[in-house]
Amino acid sequence: MSLFAYARRAMQVAWVAVKLVVGSLLDRRSGTEPARVRAALEELSGSFLKFGQILSLQIETIPRPYCDALLNLLDRVPPLSRTEVVQVFQQEMGDSPDKVFKEFEFDPIAAASIGQVHRAMLADGTPVAVKVQRPEIREIFRRDVALLQAVVSLVRLLRLRGLYFLGVSVQEFREWLEDELDYLREARNMRELGAQNAGSQTAEIPRVHSSYTTSRILTMDLLAGSTALDYIRMREEGACLDDLLRLGFEPSRFALNIVTNFIRGAFEEGTFHADLHPANLIVLRNNKVGYVDFGIVGTLSAETRTKMILLTLAYLHGRPDEIFRTLLDLAVAGDDADFDGFRRELGRRTLTWYQSPAIGGVIELKMSLTHALADLFSLCRTHGIIPTGEATTYIRAMFLADGLVTRLAPGLDYVPQLREMCEAYLLSDSFVRLFSSQTLLAWATRMADWSFSGPIGVLRLFERALEPPSGTSSPEECARKAPRRSSGFASTLLLLTAALVALALNRQLVSQDLDSLPSLLLLGVSLFGSGRLLYILGRHSGRRQSPRS
Repeated sequence: MSLFAYARRAMQVAWVAVKLVVGSLLDRRSGTEPARVRAALEELSGSFLKFGQILSLQIETIPRPYCDALLNLLDRVPPLSRTEVVQVFQQEMGDSPDKVFKEFEFDPIAAASIGQVHRAMLADGTPVAVKVQRPEIREIFRRDVALLQAVVSLVRLLRLRGLYFLGVSVQEFREWLEDELDYLREARNMRELGAQNAGSQTAEIPRVHSSYTTSRILTMDLLAGSTALDYIRMREEGACLDDLLRLGFEPSRFALNIVTNFIRGAFEEGTFHADLHPANLIVLRNNKVGYVDFGIVGTLSAETRTKMILLTLAYLHGRPDEIFRTLLDLAVAGDDADFDGFRRELGRRTLTWYQSPAIGGVIELKMSLTHALADLFSLCRTHGIIPTGEATTYIRAMFLADGLVTRLAPGLDYVPQLREMCEAYLLSDSFVRLFSSQTLLAWATRMADWSFSGPIGVLRLFERALEPPSGTSSPEECARKAPRRSSGFASTLLLLTAALVALALNRQLVSQDLDSLPSLLLLGVSLFGSGRLLYILGRHSGRRQSPRS
C-alpha cells in the first residue's frame, strides 16, 4: 500500500474531525450533536465504526442520547449497492449471487461496519443467511492500523509513558483485524463453538455451509427471529411485543443466559464469544440465545482461566489485596511501573466501588461492573501496568456483556449468579487438578524417590508387612506380633489402592504417544509394579483363606 494512501486516510480523518467541530460550533441546537457524531463515524467507516458500536452500549459512562444515536451503527449502516454485491460474488465465486443460490434477496436484512447480511435459499430449499464483506474494507482497516502504529511509535519517541498502554491495544486490534476480516477463520470459530454448545438449552450456533463460503463470503443457516437490538428499539418506541412474548421471551432470563454462556465458554471451555452486541444475538424460543457473528472469539489458557476466576472473585468479594496480587499475574510491567502507588490507589478506589457496611455479610458493588472495570483499567494505565492480551480480550468482552445486560434488562443484578459460577468453576478446577494424571504421576515419582531401593523395595516392604508369622512363638512374642496381624486388613486396603493407582497410570501412559525412553521406562516400571502388587495381594488373600491345619 502506497504512502499516498496512508496520507489520504489521515487527511480524511482530519477533515471529518474539523467538520464535526465546526458544525458543533455553528449549530448549537439541542439534540443535534449525537446525530452528527454518528454521521462522522459512518463517513470514516472502518475502525471508527467499530469504536462507535462499542460506545453504543455504554449507557453507564456515556450520555444516553449518544448511545441511542450510535445504536444504528450496529445494523443500519448505509448498505452496499447491488453492483458492489455482484462484484464481490464475481471475484469470490465467479458468478452473480442469483446464479449461485436458488433465491437471493439483494436488499440486506442488516448492514454493519465490515459487511452486510442477505437472505438466500440453497438448491435443496434450505434458508440461509449470506454475509458479504464490503469491497474496500480491508484496505481501510489496514490503513487505520498503520496510522495507529505510527501514533504508538510517536508516543515512544516522545516518551509519553502515560500512553504506553496504546501499544498493547493496537497490537490486539491488529490481531482482531486478521480474524474479523477472514470469513474462513470465522467459519472455523463457528464450528468450534457449535461443537462446544452442542445440545445446549441456552445457546444456538448456526451451521456453516462450506461450499458457499470464502474469505469474503460466509453462508450459514438462517436463524429466524428478532434480534436483541430489535427488542431494545421496540421497547423504547413503545411498540407491540406480542411476537416475542409468544416465544416466552423474558428480558432478564435472556440477559442471564447471555452472561451464563459467556462465563461457561470462558472458564469451562476456554473459548468464548468476544463481540457481544445486540445485533449479533437472536431471540429464540424459551430465551435461547442465537449467535450470528463470530469474527471476534477469545481464548484463555488453563492458567489464565484460573487467574481470571480468582480476579473476578476478588472483585466481587471486595478484596483489594487479592485484586492487586492476581492482576499482577495477568499483566506486564511498563518501564515506569509503580506497584506501590498502584496498590495504595487501588485501596482508595475500592472504597468507592462497594457499599458500606456490607449487607448481610455480603459485600455489594454500588456501581456498575462497567464503571469498576473502567476504573481498574484507568489505574493500570496511570501506574504503568499493562494487562496481557488474553486478559484484555476477556475484560473487554465482559465490559460489552455488562453494557448489553444494562440495555436489555435495566436494574438486573447478575453479580450473585456470576459469583456462584466462578466459585463452582474454581472448585471444579481444583478437583480436576487434584486427580489429574499429572498429579498422580508426580505422586508416583515422589514415592519412587523416597524409596532408596526404588519401586521394588517398596513392594518388598508391602510383602514383608503381609507375611504371616511362622513357627512357634512364646505368648510374649505372639502378643508382640498381634498388632502386626491386626493391621492386615488396613495393609490390604493400602495395596488395593496402590494397585488401582498403578493401573490408572498404565492406562494413561498407554493412551499417550510413547516416543521417548523415559516414557517407556516409566511404563515398564508401572506395569511391573502393578502386576507385582496384584500378585502379592492375591497370594496374601489366598493365605488368609487357606484352612488351618
